[in-house]
Amino acid sequence: MTTPPPPAPGRIGWVDLTVDGAPRIRDFYTAVTGWTAEGLSMGDYDDYLMKAPDGTPQAGVCALFEPANDS
Repeated sequence: MTTPPPPAPGRIGWVDLTVDGAPRIRDFYTAVTGWTAEGLSMGDYDDYLMKAPDGTPQAGVCALFEPANDS
């Protein structure tokens, strides 16, 4: 498997952002970037695929239910 080239300057590369309050973060990025959000069912909740105006996937916003254990 090859590593894809980095995004062009000024472009956001793919990121999965795992956060508390995913719907709030989804709404923020929708307002700031002009992206749309497509819900991805995880059973009892949705994660979100964020898409550019042309429909190309840009990032993911995922729900955080437990803090990471960094010890």
